[in-house]
Amino acid sequence: MGSSNAISAKAKAMYAKRLTDDDYSSLLKKTSVSEVASYLKNETDYGYLLADVKEGSIHRGELESLLKRDLYYKEVKLSNYAPSKEKGFYQTILKQLEIDNILERIKIVSSSLYEEISESDNDVRYREFCFNQEKLWKAKSFDEILDVIQKTPYYSIIQKYQPKNHENVDFVHLEKDLRHYYYECMTNNIDRFLKGKDKKDAMQIYLTSIELEIVTKIYRLKKYYHSNAESIKRYVDFSHSRMSKQLIDDLCNAVSAEEVLVLMANSRYHFYMDEKEYIYIEYYAEHIRYNLAKRFMRFSSNAALVFMTYIILHQIEIMNLINIIEGIRYGMSEEQIRKTCIL
Repeated sequence: MGSSNAISAKAKAMYAKRLTDDDYSSLLKKTSVSEVASYLKNETDYGYLLADVKEGSIHRGELESLLKRDLYYKEVKLSNYAPSKEKGFYQTILKQLEIDNILERIKIVSSSLYEEISESDNDVRYREFCFNQEKLWKAKSFDEILDVIQKTPYYSIIQKYQPKNHENVDFVHLEKDLRHYYYECMTNNIDRFLKGKDKKDAMQIYLTSIELEIVTKIYRLKKYYHSNAESIKRYVDFSHSRMSKQLIDDLCNAVSAEEVLVLMANSRYHFYMDEKEYIYIEYYAEHIRYNLAKRFMRFSSNAALVFMTYIILHQIEIMNLINIIEGIRYGMSEEQIRKTCIL
């Protein structure tokens, strides 16, 4: 992707404007959402995002929505630099947003609380979507959602889960099939657009993300639902995992969430475990992704790799900010909130 040097240069320039250690230290000392918004608006590169916001009256949900919107804006901004023949690679990452929007709408129309959910809760407009987002938000049934996505690649997947005779939507398997479709799109595009070491590195980044997501799902299923191996294998898509069959079987057959962590501590991921306190699974999974992405951002000049790593690093920064906002909301101490952030 030599012709995409502009993407690499732009992504590195955007990464250079990331939050610093001093920024995080300042943010962690804030005691209200308004103070966080004010600091981001006046002291960081998020100023443009909050230019029209009155910091004194902004609420938690509004600020979090704006931050998630920034992630989308940055993805689109970078993809616009791609030559037309390569846009397919850079726009594939937007499919995750399309899938998330569809799944969210299906959850809403399938919920008994549907009438109580505000139509204006989701106010981020994604112009690059392959379906009409406004019509999706107005859909009031599964059939209406199918009408909206009829000419998209999602239709054939979602149609299979159309509920009959007032049955509940099989949401678990629907989500699994959509995630599988997305994994296929990403890995096929890496295979198509990249070569040699760049392809190998991109696959390492992406497949590592998938495997960490798998481990996190298994941990949650064990911890909160005490799921057995059979139900885990129905729920989790292992098709893109490089983990051995033995490790997958051991994870699925683990008697507890704690045993999942022990297995991962002894795997090539080497999850660190404190003697007194089991790890916060999402934190360590994201920490591995963060360090991997940071290394490639620093040493790679390949546009696709730099793009992928920038998106990961920006996602983690947004996650940090949302954790800070949530921590302040629940009255957590500065030290408690710091432990939820990848710094």
